[in-house]
Order: sequence, then C-alpha cells, then structure tokens
Amino acid sequence: VGANADDVEADEPHALGMIVREDVTGPSNFRSVERLDAWMAKHKRIGLSGVDTRALTRRIRGGGAPNAVIAHAVDGVFDIPALLAMA
Repeated sequence: VGANADDVEADEPHALGMIVREDVTGPSNFRSVERLDAWMAKHKRIGLSGVDTRALTRRIRGGGAPNAVIAHAVDGVFDIPALLAMA
C-alpha cells in the first residue's frame, strides 16, 4: 500500500471513495513515496475500513450494486436528506 507518481493513470482519481476490510498500514511497496491516507486526503477522497468486504461482494453479486454514500463530518452533524439524494 502506498502511492507514487509513476503509477498515476489519470489526472484525477475516478473513484470518490474506498471501502476496505482492514485499516491501511504504512507503505509496503518499495516504490511508494506517499502514504495512501495522505494521497486520498490530497485528492479529497474518503475511505472506510472495518467492512466485511466479502459479504459486500456477495450482496452486490446477488442484488446489484447498492446506492450508497460515505460521509464524514467533524462535528457529527449530517444533512440526511441531502445524503439520501446523493445516494
């Protein structure tokens, strides 16, 4: 895990967020020059860990991709109707 400029394939990342099972650790590739969390923050992307990604994959295979929003608010206040509209 990690990032480096040599592997960039687009001007802007296409994915708006990332869901993973385990917390992201420090870089493990000798070519990385930046931590993944720093790279995501620089590109204003959000991530969520601790999700059973195998169960999520089974759900997607069985019922199609669900509409979802990953949201974060430092103050813990969310505009639920706006988030539902985004989903």
